[in-house]
Order: sequence, then C-alpha cells, then structure tokens
Amino acid sequence: NKAKLDKERAEVTAMIADKTTKLAAAEAQLKSMTAQAKAVERELDEVKKQGEDRNSALTHTVTQLEGEKNRLEEQVTALGEEGKRIEAMRQDALSNYEREVTQHASKLEQLRDA
Repeated sequence: NKAKLDKERAEVTAMIADKTTKLAAAEAQLKSMTAQAKAVERELDEVKKQGEDRNSALTHTVTQLEGEKNRLEEQVTALGEEGKRIEAMRQDALSNYEREVTQHASKLEQLRDA
C-alpha cells in the first residue's frame, strides 16, 4: 500500500512539476506578449501624434494660404479700381487736350481770317 501511495505521490509531484513548468512558460509568454503589446501601443501612439502634428501643421498652412489668397484678391480688386480711376483720368486729360487743341485751332483760324 505504501508503495502505491509513494507511486501516486511521485506521479502527483511529477504532474505538479509539469503543470508548474507549463504555468511558468505560459507566464513568460504572457509577459513577452504584454511587452510586445505595450511596444505596439507606444508605436501607435507615436504614429497618431505624428499624424495629429502633421494635420495641425497642414491646417495652419491652409489657413495662412487662405489669408494670403484673400489679401491677393483684395489687391486685385484695388488694382482694378485704381486702373479704372487712372483710365478715367486719362480720358479726362485726353478730352481736355482735344478741347484745347480745338480752341487753339479755332483761334488760329480767327487770326488767319483777320
């Protein structure tokens, strides 16, 4: 009976040792996988941060470009108005010149006829 108990005890001890070894291996694998998961999470966080930073920079650039576009459109409008004003001044000057030439020509005609 004692031999049977010793044999069962040895089997149970071997089984416990086997289960303990398997548990240690599973814990080591879990620890390794946890470390890998944390590394992947850190990398993912870094990629997300880079994406957010890049998006922020692009948004800032778009805002600057829109402001520049608006300023240029205002300049085009102002230059167009200035061009119209200058053209009106040119037309007035031309009309004044033509009127003066006509007046001088008329005076010359009067002097010639006199």
